[in-house]
Amino acid sequence: TPVDLARGVLTDVGAELSRRDTLLLGAGVDNIADYWRLRGKQGMPRLIVVIDEYQALLADDRRDEAAGILQRITAQGRKVGLHLLLASQRFQASGLLNQSALFDNITTRISLRQTTDAIDGLDEFDRAGRDLIRTHATARGKAVLNSHGGAEGASVAGTIAFASLDEASA
Repeated sequence: TPVDLARGVLTDVGAELSRRDTLLLGAGVDNIADYWRLRGKQGMPRLIVVIDEYQALLADDRRDEAAGILQRITAQGRKVGLHLLLASQRFQASGLLNQSALFDNITTRISLRQTTDAIDGLDEFDRAGRDLIRTHATARGKAVLNSHGGAEGASVAGTIAFASLDEASA
């Protein structure tokens, strides 16, 4: 997707976050679950925004517009049923001025196989997590998960579904 188009969609998502927040406020509730109990699920289903290679979206984001919307989603999205999945070959986003403001609200991190240099540079996993990535995430379908914001001792080894291109097209 061209970056300009992706940023336009992200702007629309920011507007949807604001719309949902206004609906919650108008209904006198604090979160989507309370809204559903009061008004039903009509007009406010959960939404998942998936951004692959998010660094491209943030490159040349001179006014931090895209970064600002992503930060709003990570800070306020759960209460309005708007969730964010960022995917990339690497965690760091060059050009992002306040990276911690974005990633501090993203508590679940999953790492697949990476190069040794990439693993050594990870700040999103503690030392034990990085060691686990080195020893466990060595083949397709093997992953390391930390659902506690990269907290020490919280990384676990796991297996994820993997389909070859032939299997996926069948």
